Amino acid sequence: MRSIIKTSGWALALGGLAVAAVLAEGGTPPKVRPEPKSGTEVKPASKPVLETSPVVSSFSQSPAAPSRKLPAQVLVEHAQVTSLDPIRIPAKQPGTIKNFSARKGDQVEVGRLLGQMDDADAVTKKKIAEFERDAAQQNAESDYELLAAKEGAKVTEENFKSNQKLHKTEGAVSDFEMRKSFFEWQRALAQIGVAEKEKAVAKATQLAKQGQIEAAENEIKRCRLESPINGVVVQMFKHGGEWCQPGDPIMEVVRMDRVEVEGFVFATEVSPRDLLHRNVKVSIILAGDERREFFGKILFASPVIEGSGRTRQFRVSTEIDNVQVDGSWLIQPGAEASLAIDLTTAAAAMSKPENKPEANPTATPIGNKLETLKPSLSNEPAAKSTEKSPAAAESSPAKSAAKPEAKSGTKKDGSPAPKKDKAPGKDLKTSRSSDAF
Repeated sequence: MRSIIKTSGWALALGGLAVAAVLAEGGTPPKVRPEPKSGTEVKPASKPVLETSPVVSSFSQSPAAPSRKLPAQVLVEHAQVTSLDPIRIPAKQPGTIKNFSARKGDQVEVGRLLGQMDDADAVTKKKIAEFERDAAQQNAESDYELLAAKEGAKVTEENFKSNQKLHKTEGAVSDFEMRKSFFEWQRALAQIGVAEKEKAVAKATQLAKQGQIEAAENEIKRCRLESPINGVVVQMFKHGGEWCQPGDPIMEVVRMDRVEVEGFVFATEVSPRDLLHRNVKVSIILAGDERREFFGKILFASPVIEGSGRTRQFRVSTEIDNVQVDGSWLIQPGAEASLAIDLTTAAAAMSKPENKPEANPTATPIGNKLETLKPSLSNEPAAKSTEKSPAAAESSPAKSAAKPEAKSGTKKDGSPAPKKDKAPGKDLKTSRSSDAF
């Protein structure tokens, strides 16, 4: 008993020290819930019920962010003309260059023969495959072997049956002769199957040789150097008689009927999406400082920015048609040019309204609510709401029975009560969403 009292004393002392420490720090001691009496039922604490009410989205009331103002024009002074399809024609298989049929500066069309590599081995392979194909085709179409096997089977069968009769009646044929004639008959029957199999093999050999012929023809085609585009031969990397490995460039052909003009734009001024598909005026400097102007659209704006800091820039390009003057092309790849990109004509089509979150369709807009309240606030005070809660409705009969003489706008003795000035909108019943304003 003394130990229990001593322990409880220590507990009270420690609790007092804890409370003193909390008070010294300026806090409030924790409230201790009193223990329930014995024999009473402890009820769980009820959770507070939060009332929910429609709230107007604050996004719908936020003002639209001002759109970024673009310059009327972007000028790219140091642009350059480049070729669209500069193609280096490679060697497609190892060998020596036999001859060339085109030189530098020649106008070439698609499919024109530019040169020839040595194809003697490929031609020989093709001839051998053609001979073997023809021989296999003859064997596949011939029926002589099959007919001979069938006729031989008939003869050996008759011979076996004749010997069988002689062996049974007269005994003129020995058992050995009987077995020999039977074996010859069975071998003749098997020869029919062999002839049919050889015929099928000959047909398959014919198809295989036809595949070898096609492979040889492809090898011969790879020895031909043909132009893949319409253009001009601008460079020769190999000469006749030189050895080439697959992939070695032999000559270069450049497309000239359409050229590309590209330049760089500072990323601090505009973005790639601001320039794509915009109208552009291209000014190209020709020989003798002559300038020619062409018009087009920006067809490419690189999404990759190059450089760092204030020198960050990205590449833009457009394409224009080239023209011939006196048999030569007017615009040459490598010429200097400038681009004037117009940002005014398509600005309306490019600008789009910002995506805003839609407001709650069930909530009434604040602007309409204010317009609805204006007449009530200016003309006459609003009447109190007659709607009551169920609890108030139940208590109202008792109150009316207790005080039947109390009426709106009259005193207890029946005389009219003086009107009191009410603050406008004091008793108006509005939704909880009006708390937002």
